[in-house]
Amino acid sequence: MRILIGIRLKSMFFQIKKSFGGKKKGMAALIVLLLGFIFCAIEASLFGSWYMMSVYLETDFSWLYFALAGLIAFAFGIIGTVFMTQNQMYQAKDNELLLAMPLKPSAIIGSRILVLYLLTFFFAVLIMIPAALVYFLKFGFSGEKAAVFFLVTVLVSMLAQAVTCLLGWLLHFLLAGFRHKAVVAAVFMAAVMILYFVAVNKIEELMLLLVTNGGKIASAIQTFAWPFYALGNACLGDWTKFLLFAVISLAVFGTVLFILSMTFVKAMLAGGKTKQSVKRKRDEKVRFAEGAVCRKESKRFFSSTAYLVNMGMGLFMTLAFAVGGVVMRERITELVQEMFSGGGNRILPVLFSGIMGILAAMTPISAPSVSLEGKQLWILRSMPIRGAQVLKGKLRFHCIATVPVAAVSVLTLGFAYGCGIAETILSAVSAVLMFTLCGSLGLVLNLCFPRFDWMNEATPCKQSLSVMFAMFGMFLFSIVYIMLGFAGNKALGFENGVWVLLLMTLLLAGINVLSYLLLIKWGGKKFERL
Repeated sequence: MRILIGIRLKSMFFQIKKSFGGKKKGMAALIVLLLGFIFCAIEASLFGSWYMMSVYLETDFSWLYFALAGLIAFAFGIIGTVFMTQNQMYQAKDNELLLAMPLKPSAIIGSRILVLYLLTFFFAVLIMIPAALVYFLKFGFSGEKAAVFFLVTVLVSMLAQAVTCLLGWLLHFLLAGFRHKAVVAAVFMAAVMILYFVAVNKIEELMLLLVTNGGKIASAIQTFAWPFYALGNACLGDWTKFLLFAVISLAVFGTVLFILSMTFVKAMLAGGKTKQSVKRKRDEKVRFAEGAVCRKESKRFFSSTAYLVNMGMGLFMTLAFAVGGVVMRERITELVQEMFSGGGNRILPVLFSGIMGILAAMTPISAPSVSLEGKQLWILRSMPIRGAQVLKGKLRFHCIATVPVAAVSVLTLGFAYGCGIAETILSAVSAVLMFTLCGSLGLVLNLCFPRFDWMNEATPCKQSLSVMFAMFGMFLFSIVYIMLGFAGNKALGFENGVWVLLLMTLLLAGINVLSYLLLIKWGGKKFERL
C-alpha cells in the first residue's frame, strides 16, 4: 500500500505540474496568480458571512458557531468530490492491471482514498479558515485553539470523505444498471447544480434565518446531528466531546473503508454488466471520414460520465437560461428598460447572443477531445484519414451537440420578449457562431496543449490548459462582444440596433472563418505530428 500511495501522490504532483505549464515558468506564474486571486476572493466572501454568524459567540449557543462551520465544511467536502470519488475509485484505467497483481483490494482502495482525502481536506479548509480568523479577531490568537481547529478540520474531512466514498459506491452500483450511465449522471449533476444556484440565490435569506433562529437550529443539531454538537463544544475546549467526535469520525471512516475493500472486486464486475445492444445494420454502413469521427465522438461523449458532466453541463444551463428568461420576462424587461431608458428591446438581442457566448465558454466539448484519445491516438494516426478530416469530425460533433440548443434558446427568448424578427434571427445566428467559435478554438488550444498521460478521463476535462484557456478566452470574448454592442447602440441610437447587430454578426462570422482556417490548415498538420 505504501508503494501505491507513493505512485498516486507522484502522479498527482506530476499532473499539477503539467497543469501549471510544465517548464514554462511564466505560464505557471500566471496560473498561480489567477488561482490565488480566486482563492482570496472566496475567502473574503466567506469571512464576511462568518463575521455575521459570529453573533453566536456572544450567546449561550457559542458552540453553534463551530458546529455550523463543521456542517458547512462537511457539506462542501461531499459536494466537491462525490463524482470524482466515483470516477477515481471505479473508472481509473489501471484498476484491472492492479487487480491482476497480488495486491489486496484494501491497498488499492486506500491509495485512491488518500488522494481524494487531500481534496476533501482542501474544501474543508476553505470553510474553516475564515471561521477561525473571525474567532481569533474577536478573542485573540491561541496556539491551543489553532491546534484544535486543525485537528477538527482533519476529522471533519475524514467524516466527509467516508460519506463521499459511500455515495460514490452507491452511485457506481446505481449506474451499473443503466446503459447510458453518463446521461444519468449528467441529469443528477444538473439537479445538484440547480439546487446549488437556488441556495446561492437565497444565501442572504439563509444567513438571516441562521442568525435569527439560533435556538431552533441548536436544538435540531443536538437531536439529529449530535457529532457536530460535540464538534462545536470541542472547539471551545471540551476535550471529552473532542474525543467522542474523533472516535465517531474514525469509526465511520474505518467502517466505510472496510465495506469498500470487501466489495471492490464485486463493484468492478458490476460496472461491466451493462447489457450490450444488438448490432444493427446501420453500424455496417459506409460513412465518410468526418462522419465516422463524429459518430465516434458522439459515443464517447454520451458514454463517459466525466466528459458529459464536465463539458456538457453548459447545455443544461443554456436551456435553463431560456426557461428562466421566459418565466422572469416581466422583471427582466423592467430592469433593462430602466437601464437603457426605452431602448431595452433593441439591446436585448445583443445581450442574448453575448450571454450565449458565456454559456458556450461553459460548454467546451471540443477542448479536451484530442487529449481524450490518450494512448489510442495511434488508431486514428494509422488510418487513411488526414488530420484535417479528424478535426472536422470532432468540430462537427461539437456543433451538432451545441448549435441546436443555442439557436432554439435564443429564438424562444427573442419572440418571448417581442424583439423584431430581424434582430431575433441575427441574435440566433450570433449565438450559433459563438458556439462554433468555441468548438474551433477549443480544438486549436488542445493541439497546442495536449495531454495524453491521464489516468482518468476527468483529468483532461478538469486539469487541462486547453479547457481553461478555451473557457476564459470565450468568456472574455463574450464580454467584449456585449460591450461593443452596447457602445454601438449608444453611438448610433437604439433605433439602429439591427444594423449594429448585423455588423457584430458579420465580425463574428469573419473571426469564425479565420479560426476554422487555422484549425484546418495548421491544425491538420499539427495533429499528424502528435
